[in-house]
Amino acid sequence: MVIALAFNEKGQYSFKELLQKTQIPESDFKCNLIPFFGLKIIKKSPETKEFNQEDVLSLNLAFKSQHFKIKIPVAHLKENKKQYEAATVEKVDEDRKHVIEATVVKIMKTRRTLEHQKLIEETIRILSAKFQPQPMQIK
Repeated sequence: MVIALAFNEKGQYSFKELLQKTQIPESDFKCNLIPFFGLKIIKKSPETKEFNQEDVLSLNLAFKSQHFKIKIPVAHLKENKKQYEAATVEKVDEDRKHVIEATVVKIMKTRRTLEHQKLIEETIRILSAKFQPQPMQIK
């Protein structure tokens, strides 16, 4: 949104000027600028895939859309995607840990006493509808 709002003040920027004006880190700036080129809202000259500090970015005044609202997708770098996936896996594991603990407590409250191996088997049986827990996670 910051990139789009910058063009309210001025119709044309160099890559460096727009980067300084928005104060967005360069890698994030590039990711968020790419969808504008895909929808042809912003034009870049020269029209290359690489970004240079001297590239000229200008608002495409001939842009028209049939839609009342335009949704601009967010592009992610592969580095950010890997970090996001790692964080997601970590969060899922943490949530599953709590579900496993709650299930073990529930089983032990109903049974009062139970052998360790049978507790693990019962926990796996109950949780298999949600996910397949590993015995090491339960221990």
